[in-house]
Amino acid sequence: QQFEQILPSSLRFPAHSSRGHMATTTFPFDTAGVRLSGPWNYCLSPSTANGIHAAQPMGNQARFDLLVTGASATLRCQATDTKPTVKLSIDGGSFDDLTFGASGDYADVPLFSGSDTARWLAVYQSSNSNHYQWSIDFANAFSVTGAAPAISAPTDIGEQYPIWANANGAFRVTGFGIPSSFG
Repeated sequence: QQFEQILPSSLRFPAHSSRGHMATTTFPFDTAGVRLSGPWNYCLSPSTANGIHAAQPMGNQARFDLLVTGASATLRCQATDTKPTVKLSIDGGSFDDLTFGASGDYADVPLFSGSDTARWLAVYQSSNSNHYQWSIDFANAFSVTGAAPAISAPTDIGEQYPIWANANGAFRVTGFGIPSSFG
């Protein structure tokens, strides 16, 4: 399992299980449809000794956007003792707070549930949070349940351009073409 966590996504297959006519698929954070903006880091989870590889925002306003197709979705993440303010918008709606589990524990945070359709999700760390306050399980970031669970890029979000990387896997990327509806 540790070996699978460090493989690039091009060499991994999403985990898949089914419940009746609905299937649940787990996607890694580096799934091709996830669009990042602002500085992000790839690291071992800072507040736990469990060795989980994590994606972590490195500053305020770090954000990701993706198009999720399914009836429900969760984000596997954890917060340190100081709960960060992380916001979620669905289909361009208002940004509402995400609610984390117990401090230091990875948990599946609900993103949405309802009809089995595509939804544009935007998640960002608000300006009143410090970096290192939360992280995302890199290998098991998203669980999507639906008839044909999928993650793709929103159509009006541009390409990703890496601006810094090192041998330890840290990365920073900037997304271009953020729609004006998100300011």
